Amino acid sequence: MSDPLDIVGFIIGVIGLLAVVCQLLYWTVQNRLPKAKLRVLEETLEETENFLTRCVEEGRLTDERKAVEFRDALDVDASANFAFRFYEREHTPTISGTWPTVCHSTRMTCASK
Repeated sequence: MSDPLDIVGFIIGVIGLLAVVCQLLYWTVQNRLPKAKLRVLEETLEETENFLTRCVEEGRLTDERKAVEFRDALDVDASANFAFRFYEREHTPTISGTWPTVCHSTRMTCASK
C-alpha cells in the first residue's frame, strides 16, 4: 500500500512540474509579443544609427549622398516604429472593455459599435 507521504510527495512533484511548464510557456509567449519584438527593433535601430554616425565621423563613408540616403532610410524606419506604437496605443482595450478604432477619413479616435 502507498504511504501517505508518497502521495503528498507525488502531488507536490506534479504541482512543481506544472509551475515550471507554466513559467516556460509564459516566457515563450512574452518573447513573441509585439512589445518584445519592438524593443529588439528599437535597439537595432539605435545601434545602426550609431554605426552610421561613427562611419561618417571616421571617414569610412565619404559619399554624402549615400549618407543622406542611409539617414533617410533610418528615419523612415523610426517613423514606422512610431506609427506602430501609436496604433498599438490607440487599439488597446479601455477600462470599459470597448475597443477604440481610428476613423480613416478624419484620423481621430471613434467609438466602436
